[in-house]
Formats: sequence, C-alpha cells, structure tokens
Amino acid sequence: PEEWRQLGPALAAHARQAGRAPGSPVLTHNATVLLAADEAGFSRLVSAWAGRRRLSEGAARQKLAHSLAGTPQQVCERLRALEAAGVTWVFLLFDDPRDFGGLRLFAEAVMPEL
Repeated sequence: PEEWRQLGPALAAHARQAGRAPGSPVLTHNATVLLAADEAGFSRLVSAWAGRRRLSEGAARQKLAHSLAGTPQQVCERLRALEAAGVTWVFLLFDDPRDFGGLRLFAEAVMPEL
C-alpha cells in the first residue's frame, strides 16, 4: 500500500498534464488470493503453493507479500490498506479456479467485513 500512496499523486499529475479528467486513470491491483480459515491451514496452503512452484516456504511467503494471503482477518486488513492508499479496483486471482474453497471462504468471511 505504501507504493500506491506514492504512485497515486504522481499518476494524477501525469494524467492532468495529458489532459485527462480528474480521477482518471484509477489505481488497480491484481492480487493472488491464498486464503485459509486459520494460521495452520494457511501454512499448509503456502507449503503446497511453494511446492508447485519449486520454492522454499520462505521464498513463497516473500512472493506472496503483495497478495491477499492469510486468514480472512489478514486479507480484510490488506484490502482496507489498499483502499486507504487509493486503490479503486482489486482483481482477484485464485490459485486454483477449480477449487471453490478459497472463493467460498472469501465470499463468506471477507466480503461481509468490507
């Protein structure tokens, strides 16, 4: 979110110089979603995610630093931070679109909190 706070004013200035309308363009964020009900479940997801990418668990956690990854509470905090930084749209990229568990948890535990 700190990068977005810095990019927002610079992007707005460039847009003004180019004759674009205020608020255009908007900030967006593509985010991998890796969501589990609790820390233990999240650790299992990270381990599996890392294994599919041939990464160590530490390297996987670094790659997920800008993602929506963790428990529902942690993901809500991340989304609120992005909103506070001026991000208007977040595109959700679920790890395995055939597995509806993460999508269902997002719909049931994250969306009602926003």
